[in-house]
This record gives sequence, structure tokens and C-alpha cells, in this order.
Amino acid sequence: NLLILNRKLFNQQTLITGYFMCESSFKVLKIVKLEMAVLFYSIGYYVIACFIWHIDTVNYLSFRNAVLPSLTNLGTEYWFVPCYFAVVLVSPFLNKMLETLEQTQLRKLLLILLLFISIIPTVLQSVSWYDGNIALFIFLYFIGAYLKKYPEEFERGRKIKWFFFGIVLWAILIFLVCFLKINADIFQNFAISADYLFYGNSIFIIMLSVIFMVLFARIQIKHSVWLNKIAGTTLGIYLIHDNIYARQYIWENIFHCSKYYESPRLMLHAGCCILIVFATGAIIEYLRSLLFRPLENYVGFKMRGNKERVF
Repeated sequence: NLLILNRKLFNQQTLITGYFMCESSFKVLKIVKLEMAVLFYSIGYYVIACFIWHIDTVNYLSFRNAVLPSLTNLGTEYWFVPCYFAVVLVSPFLNKMLETLEQTQLRKLLLILLLFISIIPTVLQSVSWYDGNIALFIFLYFIGAYLKKYPEEFERGRKIKWFFFGIVLWAILIFLVCFLKINADIFQNFAISADYLFYGNSIFIIMLSVIFMVLFARIQIKHSVWLNKIAGTTLGIYLIHDNIYARQYIWENIFHCSKYYESPRLMLHAGCCILIVFATGAIIEYLRSLLFRPLENYVGFKMRGNKERVF
């Protein structure tokens, strides 16, 4: 369940990006702020790993990965960041495309992308049919934009129907995963694995992501300063706990998660660990944002007007 939720949340972030950015202007400063955060945690963890934890040594490859995390770690550490960068950078061109497409044309495009990016790879259990995470993120961007441009398509039925559809779909996914895991010896002869059902491009994960988006897109939430501040730290929390150096240290050296795999207290332990990591990461990221705010304001002032010259 946690793995399903993990994959769905990554998709959710890209759906939300398409939902809001399809009708907004491109801001270079947004990319700069994100890159500052990525560099801060990537280089910071590298220094700690080399000189305090002593789990790595200074060499060309590790140094390059630390100072160029958005370029050198496309498929490993911080894989989400370079894909997100790519989508944001091409968003002005995606938006121009969305402006010219009629609803029926956009719907046909989504169906074609769904076939090659999700359905075929899920059925054949192969990622060779599409170009990886960037293609998936662009597809999700288009879906988010479709939800924003044509909300009436998803408001014809009551939301309770979407909710129950999501529950049924989740139950089917859990059943298939358990069935394939229990009978792994049989299905391995047919090269069938449950792992592909968890991939971000899995038809199940994509459908659950869209259902979740439909259910919550139209909810009117009262403005809250603290809620916005907490939401603003979520990417930093991801950068803090999913760093290649921090991942093992946090979950094993601090929380000893592997000891609870077969424990009846597994869910309680997991919940406590998640809350502690989230709260600690939010505080760290909030303090970092305060520290970097003068620099971000200075860079923003210097870059004012660049958007018009570039796009």
C-alpha cells in the first residue's frame, strides 16, 4: 500500500503541475529556486558523507554527481527533479500545443499516449515502449491540463462514484500483486512480475492518480498561511530523506526499519517514522528557505524580464 501511495504521489505532483501551469506563464525564477535547493542538499550530503560519515571518498565521479545532481542522476538519485525540470522548461511549448488542440483532438492524443506509455508496457511488462519518466511526465501534464480545461467531463457523475471506483481499483491492484507474489514461482517462467504494477506508468497507478485528482481538484480549502508554508517544504523533504547518502542512514541507522519487517508493530513504526521525517524535514527546509531568501530575491531582481526574452 505504501509503495502504491509513493508512486501515485509522484504522478500527482505532475498532474497538479499540468493543472495549474497550463494557463499560467513560465517563471525562470521557479527553476532557479528549485535548483538552489537541490544543490544545497546534494552538495551538503556529499560533504557529510565524505568527511563525517566516511561512507564515500572524494573522486571525480562522486563530485560530479554532487555538483550536477539534476544532470547526472536522471535515473537514480533525485530522478524526479530532472524530469520535473524538463516538463517545466518545455511547458510554454506544451501550452501552445494545448491552445491549438480541440477537445476531441486532445482526447485522442491522450488515448494514444495512454496506449504506448501505460497500457502496452503494463501488459507486456516492458519499459522499452516509451522513453522513460520524461515521456510519462509530459503525458501526466497533458492529463492535468485536460482536467483543468474540461472539468465538466468529470463532474457529470457524483464524486461518490469516483471514490468507490478508486477503492475497487485499489483492491484489484492489491489482489493482483498478492496473487503474483504468492505464485511467483509459477509466473516467473512467463516473465510476469508484480513489480511492473507499481511503476509510475502502470495503468493502475495512472488511473488511481487521476481519480484522486478528480476527487480533490474542486475542493474549496480555506486559505491558511501555515498550510501553504508546510506545502512549500514538501519538495525539500523529498530532497532531504531520499538522498542517496541519507536514505540508508535514516531508515537503518536511525530508525532500524528492517527489524520491523515481520513485526506486528510494522505499521505503527512506519507511521511514526514518516511523521518524524516529515516534521524534521519540514523544519530544515523552512530554515533553508529563510537562509536563501535574500539570495533568491537578488537573483529574481537580476533575472526580471528574462522570461520575455527567452519565450
